Amino acid sequence: MMARHLRGTDQTVRHTIHAFHQRGLAVFQPQSSRPHTTAASFDAGVCASLRALLHQRPRTFGKPTSQWTLALAAEVSFAQGLTPRLVSDEAMRVALRR
Repeated sequence: MMARHLRGTDQTVRHTIHAFHQRGLAVFQPQSSRPHTTAASFDAGVCASLRALLHQRPRTFGKPTSQWTLALAAEVSFAQGLTPRLVSDEAMRVALRR
């Protein structure tokens, strides 16, 4: 019954009870969904390597297109080991803006 009221699963109820024990009634007040910290996915060296990568054609990396997109740049940078994980288009856009 509680899961239906919270519009979630049994796990949602468990998380809510745990949070209630930590924060009390404040758990039911809306909070920001923004991350508490932001970690830069790209340091200066990676940004330089990314710029060098983007001066090549995607076909060099076996891609069927001659134009870069943010998603394609993220995919290739991960495949080339520039990033430890596949990053979002937004992370790629921010890195390229730097």
